[in-house]
Amino acid sequence: MSALDKLARRWQLKAMEHVDTAALVQAGNRRIVERFQSVARDVPAYAAPLKTRGILAQKIRTPADFRALCPILEKQDVFGSVPIEQLCVGGRLGPSAGVLTSSGQGGRFAFGLSTHRQNKRAAKAIELAMVG
Repeated sequence: MSALDKLARRWQLKAMEHVDTAALVQAGNRRIVERFQSVARDVPAYAAPLKTRGILAQKIRTPADFRALCPILEKQDVFGSVPIEQLCVGGRLGPSAGVLTSSGQGGRFAFGLSTHRQNKRAAKAIELAMVG
């Protein structure tokens, strides 16, 4: 680990001591609507159940709208019932760095795909979490 990485890690740990949890919840609430809108627009496998249920994505404007109107999808609603490309942004499987699979013990396998950037960020987050 470089000296710069160590310095960044120390700064991140110090900053975490002063996190405003209420502000963090507010930021999460703002992001949930933004993320919903982008997924509803860009991921065919999510757009389809919205359309089937008559849910117009543009009507979801608040976290309360999201919680009240958006369907909760379960493993069986997604994995094995649509082509993998339909689960990806733009309906296309892009460059992947990794695949994480479930055990399939519940009768259906699930998976997660990650890009190189996501893998790098995950490694840094795990490393930060392991520092005591």
